[in-house]
Amino acid sequence: MSKEKSLSGKYIGYLTTIEGSNLFWSDDIEEIKKEWCFGMAIFETNGLDYVKLKEIFPEPPGRGVILDYLIENLKVAHQDGVLMGKINPKRETLIEKIK
Repeated sequence: MSKEKSLSGKYIGYLTTIEGSNLFWSDDIEEIKKEWCFGMAIFETNGLDYVKLKEIFPEPPGRGVILDYLIENLKVAHQDGVLMGKINPKRETLIEKIK
């Protein structure tokens, strides 16, 4: 990450990198979009911060579980590139809501 990692903000970015996946909170969506990664999905946090996420997942979850949680519970604000096992979180969310 380019700056000290924030643990809260208006947006949460789920970024896929060489090291794996990272979360990046910011009040500025453009700041998240500037981060280098293979793929990203940025969500409106709706008040979800690091503390609340840690309460939801007290133990480290399996691969892709946090992304699934974000897709199911938050509005996608931006998506670009490839995420682990997900082609387009926005499309998947819309399809599930229609059913």
